Amino acid sequence: MVALAIVGMVFLIKWAAGLFAQWQASQAAEAKAYQLKMAQRTFDPPEKCEAEALEVTLEGISPLVSVGAGNSAKLSVKNTGKVPCLTEYNPAQSGWEIRSGNQIIANSAACQGSEVAGTPLLLGTGMTWTHQVHWDALVHNSDCSANANVAQSGTYRAQALWNGKAVGKESVFAIQDHPVAQPQNQSAEQTGNGDQKDRAETGRGEDSAATRDETASGGKTGSTSPSPSGTANG
Repeated sequence: MVALAIVGMVFLIKWAAGLFAQWQASQAAEAKAYQLKMAQRTFDPPEKCEAEALEVTLEGISPLVSVGAGNSAKLSVKNTGKVPCLTEYNPAQSGWEIRSGNQIIANSAACQGSEVAGTPLLLGTGMTWTHQVHWDALVHNSDCSANANVAQSGTYRAQALWNGKAVGKESVFAIQDHPVAQPQNQSAEQTGNGDQKDRAETGRGEDSAATRDETASGGKTGSTSPSPSGTANG
């Protein structure tokens, strides 16, 4: 009986060990299959940004500049949509435009070559992309060639460009003439004339004081003169 019990226990132990080995092999196979699936997994490409999901603005423009100084601003593009999306910044279609009245003074997109490469932008939800733009202060023709004229003093309007369209609010700035500097020799001459005038007024004041002193001294001497009648009596 004891021998049968021992044999039974050995059989149970081997059976349990076999089950455990099978479970381990199954777990290892599942883990390997999961790793292989994760390595081969693919994601759907991001969708193209809808125009309504992009907020394009022009920020940081100087409100007042001098003639010939030009101006700069920051072009910002923000994804206001609910999902990440893909767009592109193409300098030949996007940038900024400057106007005075109905005249286009400068258009940064017109100044780019037709073969300029665009920059793909993957914008997450709420993400903002920025780019610095600059104007050289010159009035440009439609082909972006400068007509050798510097934009003169006055009020100008700047607006962002995106995909060939003016978008967002206009930014107003002013150009002023350079202040006229006063010649240094003229300032010195005016200063010298002022000193001479001060000295002349000081001299006239001293002469008037001396005259008043002399008049006062003469009055006192006349009152102490001896009387002529006293001499006759003697």
